[in-house]
Amino acid sequence: HFHTTRMVPKRVDELVDGGSLYWVVKGSVQCRQRLVEVRPFVDSEGISRCHLVLDPEVVRTQWQPRRAFQGWRYL
Repeated sequence: HFHTTRMVPKRVDELVDGGSLYWVVKGSVQCRQRLVEVRPFVDSEGISRCHLVLDPEVVRTQWQPRRAFQGWRYL
C-alpha cells in the first residue's frame, strides 16, 4: 500500500522510525497508518514525487476536529 505525493518530507528518518500518516476525513482526524518507507522518484513529466509506503493496517484514532491541509505537520 502506498500514497503518492509531491511533498517529500524533510524528516524522513524520524517518520519511518515509528511515524504515522494521519487521515483527515470529513473535517476530523479519524485514523492513521504507520509509515514504513519513503521512496522519492521523478515521474514521466520530470516532476519530483514520492511514494509513502504505508502499513496496510488502518488504526482508528479519537476524532479530532482538524481542517484538511497540504504539506507536513509533525504531530
